[in-house]
Amino acid sequence: MVSTPGEVDRLLDAADESTARSGLGPDTEAAVGRAVAAARELADPGRLLHALGRATLNLALARFADGGDLTEVRDRAEEVVTLAGGLLTDPDRYRNAGQCSGLQAGGEGPRWEGQARAVP
Repeated sequence: MVSTPGEVDRLLDAADESTARSGLGPDTEAAVGRAVAAARELADPGRLLHALGRATLNLALARFADGGDLTEVRDRAEEVVTLAGGLLTDPDRYRNAGQCSGLQAGGEGPRWEGQARAVP
């Protein structure tokens, strides 16, 4: 089966709903695990970063709660940091905020343009 961006997003949403409903547990872990696998298959670094970050956070919360070994948490965190670093240094994947917020051809200006500003 070929993964889609929507599938990864749906799995992460399912993990959020499961966590909200019953806290961290096997359902959340399974949904996040499937999201990581789907993002890897899709080769979408942004979605993979999101899914891996979520998986790492969930694992850290579980290990801190039960006093378990943090070695796996460190390993996953290193993978997240490495992936994020690669995304930030890849000029084809990352544009700084100044590039994104300026007036685009045929588009709109900065969101704050024309809005009143609060004066202290």
